[in-house]
Amino acid sequence: MSLVAQEQINRGPQGPEFGKAAPVGLLVIVGLLVVILALGYLFNRRMKKMQARRTFAEDHGIDPFDIDTIDRRMADAEAADTAGATASRADAADGADTADTAADTTDVAETTEVRRTEDPGGDQR
Repeated sequence: MSLVAQEQINRGPQGPEFGKAAPVGLLVIVGLLVVILALGYLFNRRMKKMQARRTFAEDHGIDPFDIDTIDRRMADAEAADTAGATASRADAADGADTADTAADTTDVAETTEVRRTEDPGGDQR
């Protein structure tokens, strides 16, 4: 048997630079990680909204696949809740104002001017 020595053909990187990664590779990996985390966050948010829509549809006897009806009824319910919360806040403020007025009339002899400051957040000082 005779072995014929063949010249090796350079078929890829060899030597001291073999196996080293370029800095661009790190940027690609970090970019992919950011994209995966963003997709996970958006998917989770979407699933929560879909679960809320499904629960609303089941509670109100609506077909879960009738998107227009669910959207309309959810908007109506949200508007009613917002109006109810605003009305209850207004009623509470009216009740507080009447109590303040009654207290002011009894304290007129003691103080001539009543100052009340409200900040935009609704807290009274």
